[in-house]
Amino acid sequence: MSDALSKVSVIIDGEAPSDQIRECISSLGTYPGQFEVLVAGGPAQLEPAQHVLCEGSVGERWNEAAKKAKGDYLFFLKPWVLLNPGALAILAESLEREMEIGACAPLLVQHDGSQAPQEFILLEDECKRRPIDVLLRPVKFGYRPDWQVSPVNGVAYLADAILVRKVAFWGAGGWDGCLENHWMDLTLGLSISELQWRVTCDYRAVGLTADPASDLAFDVNQSIKLVDRWYGRFLPHGLRTSDGVIRHHPWIPIHIGAVLANYQRTPSIHNPRPSGTCHRPGEIPGERCSVVVVTYNSMSSLTACVTSVIANLGTFDELILVDNGSRDDTPNYLQSLEGTDPRIKIVLNGANLGFSEGCNVGIRESCGDYIVLLNPDTVVTEGWLGRMRAYFQDPSVGAVGPISNGAYGMQSYSFHFPRNAGDELSPGDIYDLATKVNARRSVDVRLLIGFCVMIPRTILDEVGHLDPELFLGFDDLDLSWRLRLAGYRLLIASDVFVLHRVHVSFMSEPESVTKEHERRSANAFARKLIAHYGEGAVPDQMEIWGIDWFTPEVEVWAKAA
Repeated sequence: MSDALSKVSVIIDGEAPSDQIRECISSLGTYPGQFEVLVAGGPAQLEPAQHVLCEGSVGERWNEAAKKAKGDYLFFLKPWVLLNPGALAILAESLEREMEIGACAPLLVQHDGSQAPQEFILLEDECKRRPIDVLLRPVKFGYRPDWQVSPVNGVAYLADAILVRKVAFWGAGGWDGCLENHWMDLTLGLSISELQWRVTCDYRAVGLTADPASDLAFDVNQSIKLVDRWYGRFLPHGLRTSDGVIRHHPWIPIHIGAVLANYQRTPSIHNPRPSGTCHRPGEIPGERCSVVVVTYNSMSSLTACVTSVIANLGTFDELILVDNGSRDDTPNYLQSLEGTDPRIKIVLNGANLGFSEGCNVGIRESCGDYIVLLNPDTVVTEGWLGRMRAYFQDPSVGAVGPISNGAYGMQSYSFHFPRNAGDELSPGDIYDLATKVNARRSVDVRLLIGFCVMIPRTILDEVGHLDPELFLGFDDLDLSWRLRLAGYRLLIASDVFVLHRVHVSFMSEPESVTKEHERRSANAFARKLIAHYGEGAVPDQMEIWGIDWFTPEVEVWAKAA
């Protein structure tokens, strides 16, 4: 008998027919006396196994049995899995030999000899429904003459059969009894991995499963909980595009991505349907985004902006392009886009209504649950909508903006990277650092610059749309101020990078015209502040926004303080 085997406590889920449990125990090999067997829950007392009286979810039952287990290694087993002779000893010897292994699963096969899906794969979904999506796939190994030396690493495996080092199990907090289906399996694997233990699969130990899981059961609440807890703490394995193809992630080495693309063929309910939708039939998501772009003589930058938005737009999202009476080729270009993509809407105002009212026109035309106000002199990056939208899981958040190469104050990317990152970074470098170094990181601010800002429609309806009196400029000061007055937080999403060429549209007009528009807008906003706070009671602009560049005319602003 292996010395390692004597350190094992087998914990079997007791919520199954007695005959099935007996067959499962028999597959463990010669018994009793070599190792401990506990049956967690269920009505039957199966000698010589120890029956642990417990109720609740399978995770809760397994935790109760684990508290009574004497072994250093806990082998959790579903009763429909039958181990091949010697499989348990192989797993135990792996943990005994390699101290860095926290958990080790056998290879699961089905009755027809094919591998059962058991390895969890984390994906970033370009469809933007969730920043993280999950697949189950059969374990894939690189067959080499010496590949038997060590079990293969993963992030998590099905818990239908898995041997866990007790210190790693309790260090990770045990099973999350509140999670259902396979979410608790994934969560334990990620928790153990995060503690720097290896989570592995040893192909030499084989289990026959009669009830393989083909995919994770779709549960929005469980999925949201998973994203909220783990997004940004693990690099995804790959990126799934809107046509369902899984390819390597931008910051994952290409050779690894190629392997993933070849192996991730297991059908998933999260894959796009034949119609091309990222969602199940009848499930129009409550998280659609409407991207509103107001143009005015914007042709020099507009093509790059539109191309980047469409490439990174979800199936049910939309792009609304509103032209304010451009004199260049912008209207012709916008008209050429009509009918090319059902997600594109074109509005030609025929006259310059001003930036704020142009945005309002687009907002009124939109149907999304999140409104994104985006300047035409920007280029967006992969995953931008999903990452910004993830921050609204906190209901106190009223608006989110990205970092950029062309933004004032705290939205400048240089404030959000390590000092040794260097000043001369390319846009690709900035994107790479933002997604890798700053994943799921945000900064509270008093002002979001208006080149790109996301706001939930419900909140925008509550605080009001943009002020038409602000024809050009200071709309972002006004909106940020009103959101904060209403009690909402403003966040910079430091993991979202948007390239910004500042004031391209402004340059199409003579400077005197632009200055006059800005003067009138500044004065109009100053009067609005004075009306709200009263003459002589307007707080300093540093107090309101943390800036010093709001400069209305002296005779108007003199009444402020």
